[in-house]
This record gives sequence, structure tokens and C-alpha cells, in this order.
Amino acid sequence: MARLFNKILVALPNDGEEAANIARAGLAIAKVHEAEARILNVITPVLEPSSPAIRFAAADTPIMSVAQVSEPTIQSRKAMIDDILKQYSPEMKADQTVRAGHPAMEIVSESESWGADLIVLGSRDRNWLERVLDPSVSREVVKKAGCAVLILPDASR
Repeated sequence: MARLFNKILVALPNDGEEAANIARAGLAIAKVHEAEARILNVITPVLEPSSPAIRFAAADTPIMSVAQVSEPTIQSRKAMIDDILKQYSPEMKADQTVRAGHPAMEIVSESESWGADLIVLGSRDRNWLERVLDPSVSREVVKKAGCAVLILPDASR
């Protein structure tokens, strides 16, 4: 009998406690389905001015550029994932990756390139202003993903 899920991508937020809850659920699903698991954390780079002076140049000259993500930041995210894996799934091997970029785009891109059958991620409890100013990552992933998506509620509710 074919398994429902063969590859499960577990997308973790930057909040350690919430990340642990999502990882625990995603890894438990992977264990039940005897699926491969990959843990993903996306670092959102900060936009910074591309020059000290304000430019009114041609449209092809960027006014803002994406700052490079520092190696210590990447290493701290990998350490967070390692800690979570040791605590919640010591017997299960899971790949891990840290990417920089827009979270929804990076989650969908990773799921497509890896061939995920399921994406597991969380959802934050947000007020109406936050929803207007900062669109939901989970909602974007649901719209753009080519596979099943499981959204876990915010555990602090």
C-alpha cells in the first residue's frame, strides 16, 4: 500500500517555543507515515538603503537592497533546529536547511525543489492591522504550494 506522504517539509518560525511545537507535530506526522522530514527555517533579510544619498535615478537603479544574512545568524538558526531535533525526535533523522528571503516564497520554493508531499507550518494570531500591513505567510503558502499544507494554530491561544 502506498504511503500518503513520503516527504514532509516542516517550516519553523523564528520563535523558539512556537518552532518547537510545530516541529514536534511535523516530526510526529512524518514518523506515523514513515516519511522523510526536512526542517526549514527562513531568515527574512532586512532592506537597507543602497546608498547614503537618496537617489532619483533611472528605474533600474535600486534604491533599497537586501542586506546579507550574517553567518552567525545562520549558525544560530541551525543550532535552534539541532536543539529541537535532539529534544523531540532523537531517533528520527531529518534534514535541515536555512534559507534567506521572503518566507512564503522560500517555503514554496523549497517544497517544490525537494518534492515535498506535505508542508507543515504555523499560523500566528494577528489583529486586523497586522493582517493588512503584513500578509499571512501561511495563507500565501496555501495559495502557491503544489502540495498539501497543514497549518497549525498558534499554541499560545
